[in-house]
Amino acid sequence: MKGKWIAEILFKGDKVYLMAGDRTDITMHLAGRPVFVNNGILDEAVVARGQRRASFPTGTVSTAPDEESANGTIVFPNVQ
Repeated sequence: MKGKWIAEILFKGDKVYLMAGDRTDITMHLAGRPVFVNNGILDEAVVARGQRRASFPTGTVSTAPDEESANGTIVFPNVQ
C-alpha cells in the first residue's frame, strides 16, 4: 500500500531535490518518467505498464530522472 502511495507522489512530481551531508546537492526532473512498484507481483497489468522484472525482497519503488535534467553534485564516500 505504501509503495503505491510513494509511486503516486513520484509520478505526479516534477522535480526531486537531494541533499546529503555537506557535499551532495542535486536537482533532477521526473516529469513523465515511469514509476515502478516492486511488490513481488508481475502480472499482465504490471507488464502492460512497462515493468518487466520483480525482485526479492520486495518493497521498493523505482524511477529514473530525465537524463538531461540533473544539475548539481553527488559525492560518494571513499569506502575501504
